[in-house]
Amino acid sequence: MPRRKQARHTGVKDIRSILRLTFDQELSIRAVSERLKMSKTSVSTYLLRAREAGLQHGRFHPAG
Repeated sequence: MPRRKQARHTGVKDIRSILRLTFDQELSIRAVSERLKMSKTSVSTYLLRAREAGLQHGRFHPAG
C-alpha cells in the first residue's frame, strides 16, 4: 500500500511570502501557489484569514 504524502507545515515565512507575493508583486493565487509549491486552496485560505484579521494590501486595518 503506498504511503500517504506527509503534509507540509506552513510557517510564518510562508504566510509572509503569500502576503508579499499577493500584495506587493500582485501575483494571482495560482502564481503564488505554484511559486511556493502549495495548493491554491491553502493560499486562498491564508488570504481570507488575513483579510478577516484586518490585513488589506499587506497593511493592518483593524475593523471597527
